[in-house]
Order: sequence, then C-alpha cells, then structure tokens
Amino acid sequence: MFDILGKQFEKPEGLLGKLAGKIMYFENRKINKWTIEHLQIKRRDSVLEVGFGPGYSIKHIMDHCRHAETDGVDVSKDMEAAAAKLNDDYIQQGKVRLFVKDIHDYFPDKKYNKIFSVNNYPLWTKPRESLQHLHGMERRSNCHHGPAERRRSK
Repeated sequence: MFDILGKQFEKPEGLLGKLAGKIMYFENRKINKWTIEHLQIKRRDSVLEVGFGPGYSIKHIMDHCRHAETDGVDVSKDMEAAAAKLNDDYIQQGKVRLFVKDIHDYFPDKKYNKIFSVNNYPLWTKPRESLQHLHGMERRSNCHHGPAERRRSK
C-alpha cells in the first residue's frame, strides 16, 4: 500500500495523485513560503518552479508579485490540471505558463531570473545533468534550491 502511495509523489495520477497533491501542499507550504521569500522576487522577474505540484507556490508568487511572470514544469498531467485550475486567471493574463515535462527535457523559450525546486530533486531522472541544464536557463547566477535540495546535492 505504501509503495503505491509513494509512487504518487513521483508522478501523481488519478484519485491517489490528488491525495498526494494535497499532502504535498500541506507538508511543503512552510518551506515553499520560506523559499519564495528568500528568492526576493522583483517586479518583472521571470521565475521557474521545477515540480509545481498542485500550483500553490505559483499562486503565492503571483498573488504577491503581480508584475512577475512564472513558469512551472512538472512530470504530472494531473498536477498540471490542478495547477491550471488554481492559477487560471494568471494563465489567462499570460503571466503563468505550465509545462508537463521532465526538467531534463524542458527547453524554454526564455531565460529566468529565479529558478527554484522544493522537495523533488531526488525524483529527477538525471539530477546532475538537470542541474547543469537549469544553470543554462539562468539570466544570472540566481538558481536557488530549498534547504533539502542543498543538503542532498552535497
């Protein structure tokens, strides 16, 4: 049973995937808010969240930084649907874009001022290559990882 639920945190799908999304939101909300605060997002920043889950961090960013633009990339179509529903107004305004891809296979049409990921680095298919790939997406040296990612990557 735990194995089945555990797989939902890697690529949430269906009813169990929705449950995993809710659990991720409640478990990660403090660290997500902390991370967003430390990103010091400014007017007109372009932000990328890797592993956006149900989209709460994107909504938090946009609710507090309305002049920013935020993209998200996640491997789950179900999480994209949840995030799109939550952020529909910002998507309609062209301020939020969501992509269903593995980060290693994501090739954006722009560079980002801020890039972050919270509690999903261990799930990436090619972690080292993906970090290098993310570095190439930066406008400047602004790649930030949640504290858990920094500990794991050492």
